Order: sequence, then C-alpha cells, then structure tokens
Amino acid sequence: MVVRYGSADWNTNSHKIETAFVFVRDKSTGKIAKILLEETAPNSSLFEGRFLIQWDQSKAAPDFYVPPPKLAKSGNTKQFQNLLRAGKLKPHSVFAHLENKRLIYEIFDTDAQAEQARKIYEQASASPVVANAPSIKTGPIENPASESTAAREAARLRMEQIEAQRLQKQQLEMQRMAESAREARKTQAAELAANASKDYEQSEYQKAVDEFHQASELDPENHTYYFKYGVSLYRLKKYDDALVALQLAPVSGMTDTAKNYYMGLIHYKLNELTDASDSFQRVRAAHEPKLSPAAAYYLGLIEVAQNKLPQAKEDFQYVLDNSQNAPGLDNKAEENIERIDAMMANQNVARRKWAIDASESLIYDSDILLNPNNGAASTGNPSNQGGGRVDTNLELTRQLYYSDSAEFKAVFNGNYMWSFNSTFAAGDPTDLTFDLPYTLKSMWHGKPSRLTFTPGFETLAMDYNNVSGGTSRPDIMDGYTGEVDWQLQNRPDWYSDTMFSIAHDNSLLVIGSPVYNATAWMYTVMQTESKYFDAKKQTALVGYAGFTYNAALGDYYAYNMIDLGVIYSAPIRRFKNVLWDAAITDYRMVFPNKNNGVQNSETDDDATLTAGLTKIVNAHWNGILTASYTTNSSDVPASQYNKYIVMATVNYHWDDAPINTESSTPANPLATPLTNPVTNPLNQMNNPLAPQNN
Repeated sequence: MVVRYGSADWNTNSHKIETAFVFVRDKSTGKIAKILLEETAPNSSLFEGRFLIQWDQSKAAPDFYVPPPKLAKSGNTKQFQNLLRAGKLKPHSVFAHLENKRLIYEIFDTDAQAEQARKIYEQASASPVVANAPSIKTGPIENPASESTAAREAARLRMEQIEAQRLQKQQLEMQRMAESAREARKTQAAELAANASKDYEQSEYQKAVDEFHQASELDPENHTYYFKYGVSLYRLKKYDDALVALQLAPVSGMTDTAKNYYMGLIHYKLNELTDASDSFQRVRAAHEPKLSPAAAYYLGLIEVAQNKLPQAKEDFQYVLDNSQNAPGLDNKAEENIERIDAMMANQNVARRKWAIDASESLIYDSDILLNPNNGAASTGNPSNQGGGRVDTNLELTRQLYYSDSAEFKAVFNGNYMWSFNSTFAAGDPTDLTFDLPYTLKSMWHGKPSRLTFTPGFETLAMDYNNVSGGTSRPDIMDGYTGEVDWQLQNRPDWYSDTMFSIAHDNSLLVIGSPVYNATAWMYTVMQTESKYFDAKKQTALVGYAGFTYNAALGDYYAYNMIDLGVIYSAPIRRFKNVLWDAAITDYRMVFPNKNNGVQNSETDDDATLTAGLTKIVNAHWNGILTASYTTNSSDVPASQYNKYIVMATVNYHWDDAPINTESSTPANPLATPLTNPVTNPLNQMNNPLAPQNN
C-alpha cells in the first residue's frame, strides 16, 4: 500500500529530499503504526511512503493522523500517543483508490479536498474506486475521463493543498510580527505588485510572475493581485500553476467574470472540457460585452466535440447577437453555424433510408425544338412556334449503406414532359434512369475528398413522329452509363469537381439509311470550380468547362462539343431566404460529317443568358422562377434560331430521417455539400484567437 500527503511545512530545504512520519491507527483494535514518507523530489512538498501492515484487512478500519511538523520529523510514537489521548489530534480526511493494482491512500487536510479527489478519480474509468475504503462515497461514474486527465487534476489538487498550507503558515508568521514589521512588508509587497502590474500590461509576463510571487510571500493575506498573477502564468503556459493562482483571486464583479474566463481557457487547453464548460457557462451568464461572446464561442466548440449540436448552434448564435466590434469572431461563429447545419444534415443522411424529391414546372417556350435523337437538347429542328409545357420530375432514393468512409445508394428518376399543344408532341420526352452511385470519402493531401462511381441505365420514350399526338410514346433509346466523379475541397470556400463519363446509347429508331443511325458511344469530361464568398455559401461563383465526343454509328449524329459556363448566386438581403442567380453558358457543337444536302459538316454556337430567383420556404419546399434567352448561330441556316423560356418550378423533398433542426439560413442550390464528415470537431471547427482583454 501507498500513502501520499502534501505538506509545505515539511519542506524546509528546497535543495534536498526530506522525510516525515504519519501515523495510522486501527479503530477496531487500537493498534498504531508509524509510516515514513519521503519527498518525491526536492522542493516538491509532496510526500509518499510504501508500507505493509499485517492486520486483518477485512476488519481493519484505519485512521490516518498527520502530526505537527516537529513530531512528524521525529516520529516519536509515545509523544503521538499522549497527544492522541489528550484529544489534541484528529484523523485527517482520506480518499483511497487503486492505481496500477496498488491501494493508494491520499491524505488531505479537509473533507472537501478528499471529496474533490474522489470525484476526480471516480470519473476516470481506468481508476476504479475502492468501495469499502475510508471516507469514500460510492456512486455511478458520470463523465468518464482519461487516466492522464485524472492524474493531472489530482496533481493540481495537491498543488492547491500545498499552496493553502504555505499561505496559512506565512499568515501565522506575519501575525507574530510587530505591527511596524507587518506594515513594512505590506508596503514592500504593494510596490512589487505595482511593478508586476506594469510588467503585466507590457506583456513582460515572466517578470510579472516573479514579482507577484515575491509579493505573495511578503503579504500572504492580500489576494487582490492573484488574478493578474494567474493570467501571467497562463501566458507562460504554466496552466496548472495558473489555475491555482486564479482560484485564490477574490470574487468581485468583473474580476470574477474574467477569472472564470481564463480558468475556462486553461481547462480548454488541457482538454478538461467539462470544467471548461462550467467556467464558460458562468461567463456567458454574466452577459459581459466582450468576454461573454468569446466564452459562448468556446462553449460552442466544446458542445460540438460532445455532439451537442443544437446547443452549440445556440451558443454560436449568441456570439453573432452579442459580440461588439469583433468581425473576426462573428465570421468564425457564422462559419461554424453553417458547419453545424451541415453536420446535422450528415447525421440525418446517416439515418436516412428513403428519400423522395419531386418537382413540377410550368414552362413557356417561344420556340419548341423537335429533336428526338440523342444529341444536345437545344440543337436542331426548331419549330419556330411557341407554347406552354409542363415538366414533371420524380426521384426516389434508397440508401443501401452509409458510413463515415463510404456510401451506396440506388436512385430511380422519372421525367415526363407534356406540351399543351399536341403539335409539339414529337418534342415531349419520357425519360427514366436507374443509378447505383458508390462513394468513397477520404482525405487527399489533407483535403476532404469524395470519389463516386456510378453505373446506370437510361431509357427514352417519345412520339417522335407525332403519330398519336403524344398519347403513345414508344421506346426510342436505351443506354448504359458509367460515371466517375471526384470532388475535392481545396479550402472551405473553394471546391473542385472533376467528372468523366462514358455512355452507350442504343437507338431504336426506324431508319432508312445507316447514316441516320444514332447508336453511339459518348465520352464526356467536365471540370467545375465553385468559389464561395461568405460562410453561409449563399454568395457563390461557379464555372465549368467540358468536352463531349459522341461517336455515333451514323455520320449524321456524330459530333464533338465544347461546353462552357459561369454562374453567380447571391442572397437578396431585403427578403428573407431569397436568392438570385445569373448565368451565361455557351457550347460549340461540330458535326464533322453531317450531310444536310448543303454541305458535309455543320458547326453550331449556342449562347444562353439565364436569370433566376429562388425562395426557400422550409426544409421541404422551395420555389424557383427562371427566365432565359438563347441564340443559336449555325453555318446551316435551318439550324439557326433565337428563343426565350420562362419557367416556374415548385420543388418538394421528403426523407425518413429525423430532423434535428432546420437551418437558420437557406440552402444555396449552387452550394457544394460537405465532402467529408467532421470526425474531430475541435480540430475542424474554426478557432479564432480568444480575446485577451481583461
């Protein structure tokens, strides 16, 4: 067994290891044993001794006695017994625990200290509490801590005990002095503290620490300078010493708030999150203009680490609502609110099995194109007539597997276009697709990355000859697709997306000549860059460039295409949850062997200007109003046209995941989702420099 005790009185020589005795008495038999304790290091004031007593351990009820300094040094058993019989000695408070399978008796001066030690070790899952040891209150372990954290907290508790003993000893010595001597020491201490305060203000923290320490030695009753003393120690990263000093700082208004703030910072840096949270909670509750928002920020970080996301979001919102002249802190809080929303969304995705997305669009098209082949939708066969159309889209997603590193889904999508005027039935498609995207999530050179492989099948049905006015739509094309998409988060505000796809379209059209055979292998590569200008990802600039090669069996449909586009999106500040966007897109298609009776090739240049408004109603509903103007120039006059489209769309989303909370800001349709789950929130969340104002 091992006995430990911290004593400033026994540490009379700072350059050597000293010894002292404690006594243990069995309450049931009255037997007394003397135990020699040895200082663990010179000037440590922590004493430890190992012993073995041949008592009946099942019946023994030991009391531990710490004698006065002289008796502790001599170990005179007879003198101890005399004091014990005279009732001048009382047993000390003791806490017992197991450490490396050894029974450790920790002796303290007060019951409060022993109880605090008990709580520290009880919270450490690696240090089980001895149920029948003296002065132990058993109970459930509430917040398991690491063994190293418990050891550090226990060591700090010893430091507090020793510091309290030192101050008490110095106070007794000062009380024995003559009045003039006491006043002289107080005056000298005040001068040292004043110099230390100047050094503190000038960031000369080591000088300040030395002077504050000397002042505390000279005037142990004056604790008014312990706050700056503790902060100076904090600046020097002497965190445990700083906590001990701050504990001694007096409680008085603003000083108490600042003291709790710095204690919270120290506990946070030591990863003692429960204690840090307690301190920061007190600071936030004080509603101090500078420190309370900073404390709320750290509370948010701690709650993210504890997966208390709604509470963390509330604390970051407190920062935004209450911080004054702190744009850096506001920006970080705003970023973290968005990250929390994304983390909540990720958690919902993990629990989601089914999802349905549906949209209904009402369209007016000034020049409906009649193009039943598998070329680009806006190329060829202008009707030179406008009309109204309805577009219905339904997507059903079944999540088959989800983890932090991978996702696997099955996605069915159906799209149905219908024109009010049956004249345009030849341009109304029914398109069905089935995809199986498999995503790997990882880090690439320290950057979050998603790599998705998507095999799929597509079938297209159209009344391409307008035989039935669109009431019957035969299958005109079946296709198999394979796509690889790599998404990389270069920075929190910059995403890159590289896509390569290969598709085989099998045309089922009845053709009169092989040159009109639309069966083809099609290869596409596309690069997209997304830049966001605010933490909410509401203001965004997206640019893309792509190339497609359509190797059709029939020369008439073989082409290559260059595709370019720039899109900008931003919120309308005067209207809640409303975004606007504008885009300019262009593509150039070259049909190298298209014999149209005039020439053996065709080149089309198609440019489109688009503007839109998006209104986010809630997590399920949003509405979009879009207007676009397109001009298609071609070296074949029959393929030239100008047109405009006006479209109103209502979108609906449903899934079976429980909703933690709704985002405080609307989702930007252009925004790229998080590419990787946040596995270590304390490292991932932005942590600005804490305000250092006192």
